[in-house]
Amino acid sequence: MACRGRRHLRGFGFLALGAVVALLVGGPGSFGSDSVAGAAPADATVSSFMAAPSSLSSSGGQVKLSAQVTGATSCEFSSNPTIAGLPVSVACSNGKVKTTVTVPSSVATVIETYRFTLTVTGASGPEATARAAVTEGHGGSPLAGVVSVTGGGYSYCALLSTSAVVCWGSNYYGQLGNGTTGGPDRYGYDSPQPVTGLSDAVSVSSDDDYGFCAVLSTGGVDCWGYNDFGQLGNGTTGGPDGEDGYDTPQAVIGLSDAVSVTSGDYYSVGSYCALLSTGGVDCWGYNDYGQLGNGTTGGPDGDGGYDTPQAVSGLSDAVSVSSDGYEQLNSFCAVLSTGGVDCWGYNNWGELGNGTTGGPDGQDGYDTPQAVTGLSDAVSVSSETDDSFCALLSTGGVDCWGDNYAGELGDGRTGGPDGEDGDDKPRAVTGLSDAVSVSSDFIGSFCAVLSTGAVDCWGLNAEGELGNGTTGGPDGDYGYDTPQAVTGLSDAVSVSSNGNYGFCAVLSTGAVDCWGYNYYGELGNGTTGGPDGTGTPQAVTSLSDAVSVSSSNNIDGGYCAQLSSGRVDCWGYNANGELGNGTTGGPDGKGGYDTSHPVAAA
Repeated sequence: MACRGRRHLRGFGFLALGAVVALLVGGPGSFGSDSVAGAAPADATVSSFMAAPSSLSSSGGQVKLSAQVTGATSCEFSSNPTIAGLPVSVACSNGKVKTTVTVPSSVATVIETYRFTLTVTGASGPEATARAAVTEGHGGSPLAGVVSVTGGGYSYCALLSTSAVVCWGSNYYGQLGNGTTGGPDRYGYDSPQPVTGLSDAVSVSSDDDYGFCAVLSTGGVDCWGYNDFGQLGNGTTGGPDGEDGYDTPQAVIGLSDAVSVTSGDYYSVGSYCALLSTGGVDCWGYNDYGQLGNGTTGGPDGDGGYDTPQAVSGLSDAVSVSSDGYEQLNSFCAVLSTGGVDCWGYNNWGELGNGTTGGPDGQDGYDTPQAVTGLSDAVSVSSETDDSFCALLSTGGVDCWGDNYAGELGDGRTGGPDGEDGDDKPRAVTGLSDAVSVSSDFIGSFCAVLSTGAVDCWGLNAEGELGNGTTGGPDGDYGYDTPQAVTGLSDAVSVSSNGNYGFCAVLSTGAVDCWGYNYYGELGNGTTGGPDGTGTPQAVTSLSDAVSVSSSNNIDGGYCAQLSSGRVDCWGYNANGELGNGTTGGPDGKGGYDTSHPVAAA
């Protein structure tokens, strides 16, 4: 008799007569099987077969195997692949038979599938057995030699030690760069694909939606993916392939001394800016609000922008460039060698920090750089997509400006005296004097790592993303307008966000703690959702050698951790194969994985 089924299991799995239970290391989950039972003799039957994992993760765990049998003279449990303790024969006749086995660590494979079989023999007849073909699960080696990981818009790209680049996940606009659009797995690929022709990349950046750019060892820049506004910089809009874009890398025209590339996009429409070795900045793509900084809005080509790089007016001593913006409303800021900061582009909430909102040119903004008022010792600038910037100062202080509806400026207020719903000049974040880095969740919160290893966060707290054991807040309308200590953290090295109401901290031990929204298992602690309406740090299961954490920065959550071994482990949302483990969806996390799993080899 043939049986076919697909189930979502969390604590245990059941299949009927003489069946095989399939378990994914990392948690029981979605599986399919073809079960074929032999002709059981009348005096030997199996009425049920159960496998109950109690602690499975990427470091293995125990599985309890049990069944109800009648009329049996021998019962043998076995597995494929074989694990210690199996096969094993157990005494049986009538009643329950059981054994407990230990599943080993899956470090050597991406996801290992274990198939358990119970073979029963009767007193006067042949064996009764069952075998199954498991349709979920993927074995193989993990991706190795990873130097860095960059995420954006349901996709990831990894720079390898060979200077090649591999990408996985959504590929609707050719953003994986492998010469295709879409893919065999829903809208993309669930394992890494080599980017065509790239062999000398030194860094990779994303527009956080549908495209990537790589800085080359020559100082050139190659980009691929969505191109409706000329954001690939190759002198065209749209493309001959990859509907509305290019599915292979395109050389950005005229660049030969790029140091880094930053994107100003979060949803469909994008701009890029390249920091040059001269201290100049060149930008290309969407320009409706003057975000290319060349003294114009719109453009003669690139439908609303420029499809080739444009020099940002007057910049010659930039040392870094950052951006904010959501759905076209982009701004850029450059930290200067003097410690000053210049910003340009959209300015409706005062995000240029020059004491104004809107602007005399560049509809609703400025199309040339504007000096941020009063800053002279900035070290770096970070932003969130709801139009706020924060500058880390050489003193360890932090100054913020722009939108402040949820207290994201951190100075004890919401809104502001000017700059509708915000402030158009920098404001000191209350009480910070020893910050070493600042990051944002792109929605309305900031977190600062302190010299002590502690982490302070402020702003929006809708899903516990401030990590202080609360949601919402007594002030800040939807959160806290002054820094809040993240509960229990004392050895954080860095903090990053998936852009969806949450953060993860890499600890000095190599462990990773995450907090905030967890609908898809993006906290990586083996659960979805949470026990209560509060947010506190949760340890990501089995991670002990993380170097950094990145995300695909989309409305559905997920993270990937680069490990000291050169491997990458990912967890969270996986509808487009963005976890890179050879599957889409997942057995847990409501469409993803709530524990970390290695990315497959390319």
